[in-house]
Amino acid sequence: SANRVKKPFPGSRARCILVSTPCSANTRNYKPTDVVLARGPNGPELARQFRQRRPGVPVLFMSGYTAEHQEELEPGRFLPKPFTESMLTAMVRTVIDRA
Repeated sequence: SANRVKKPFPGSRARCILVSTPCSANTRNYKPTDVVLARGPNGPELARQFRQRRPGVPVLFMSGYTAEHQEELEPGRFLPKPFTESMLTAMVRTVIDRA
């Protein structure tokens, strides 16, 4: 099946987007986020804010800094950088199927 991908935004803008963009009931959504963000909240904090608005939508974390914030990440929802397209596809499928 085809997937639609939205362009990523910096941390502060990402928070505004996730607050104002509804998730459609007939699509299988997930929220990808980097663990370490340049501005605004870090990935785990952004995920907490996101879950307050969209409690049923899973979050996929990714980072090249595997040690940072590791205790805040959910098991099975972390993709270390660098990764290939097939690794990303497999992880997205896993995250969505577990939701």
